[in-house]
Amino acid sequence: MTAAAFERRSRPEATHATFNEQFRHAVDRFADRVAFRLKTPTGYCEVTYREVDGQASAVAAGLVEIGIRPGDRVAILSENRPEWVISCLGILMAGATVVPLDPQISPPEWRKLLEDSGAVRVFVSGMYFSRFQEAVADSPLREKWTGFDACAGEKDGRRLLADFVSWAGSLDPAPELPPARVQGVAFIIYTSGTTGKPKGVVLTHENILSEIAGILRVVHCDDKDALLCMLPLQHVFASMVNVLTPLSVGAQVAFVDTLKRSEILQALQEAGITILATVPQFFYLFHGRILEEVNKKPPVVRLLFRSLLLLNRHARHLLGLNLGRLLFGKIHRTFGARLRFFVSGGSSFDPRVAQDFHDLGFTVLQGYGLTETSGAATTTRAEDNVLGSVGKPLPGVEIKI
Repeated sequence: MTAAAFERRSRPEATHATFNEQFRHAVDRFADRVAFRLKTPTGYCEVTYREVDGQASAVAAGLVEIGIRPGDRVAILSENRPEWVISCLGILMAGATVVPLDPQISPPEWRKLLEDSGAVRVFVSGMYFSRFQEAVADSPLREKWTGFDACAGEKDGRRLLADFVSWAGSLDPAPELPPARVQGVAFIIYTSGTTGKPKGVVLTHENILSEIAGILRVVHCDDKDALLCMLPLQHVFASMVNVLTPLSVGAQVAFVDTLKRSEILQALQEAGITILATVPQFFYLFHGRILEEVNKKPPVVRLLFRSLLLLNRHARHLLGLNLGRLLFGKIHRTFGARLRFFVSGGSSFDPRVAQDFHDLGFTVLQGYGLTETSGAATTTRAEDNVLGSVGKPLPGVEIKI
């Protein structure tokens, strides 16, 4: 693709005007279902849809009470965790705009993005708090933050998110939350800056709902699914595919903050993951491990392995039969018994690796998109999954080359 122009010609049918309304509908239907699971050293911490909604609503009420107005920008600086999403939802419910910051860049770069976006408040985790203080040392924001974790020496009882939620939940009368607008700005997401300094991409509620509606029309995801979120949430691929889309249908999201193969595989199995959306590097990591194990075997076993790959390739192509779980059961069990398919995006995917995963019996959907397109603009379909292709445009999307 040498040059392309993206245009969303029509909005796919969506049942709600804003993401706030769509999430509230999911809460009404799946209140006691687990929304988030966070893997900790002692097990999994779980939060239900009802609890997420209650905490996010309290965050929104607290923001309104302290003076946040519709259209104000509020930043989030944190690793992936349920508090990231709860704060995000609270900001949206308050009618404000979420500005996700990349935790991996430097404090001076955070300072530039905070100033460029006009952020008036920041939610920050303990992992990045000391560096955040460095970034805002002589800024009004040095006193306008809410922390996810206790900070040494902090005296304000509302600095900690849990305390902020408790205080806001007790307000009487509770402040009235402003109605969200379909054209209201939901996110300002900064690009990586590979072609210059990072630029803020403005995404409205309509952009978000149009993207979700388009995804759900071609990729099946419902309340029985569980997704594993490994990618940083400041990227639109992670936030759209791994969080906002599943939250709109009552699915479950599990968080794991690691790149260790053993811990990722353990999470896939323990959390019963059915959909894993990630970047090609993940597949390269595990593809290399699989080949490493195969190459330790005698020549006859290596020949048999390659022969079975070829057999399943032809079975899938000519007969529509996937023998992967039968022929490569041990490998499939490694990724968990409930896994339905993978989604790859974010960069080009080596077609040789894609072919091997296909021959092993896995379904890997591939997509293409930009921050400016709210995430995916195209994707392959399970029923028409052409290897080496990024698929057809999502409903409502037109691409000109």
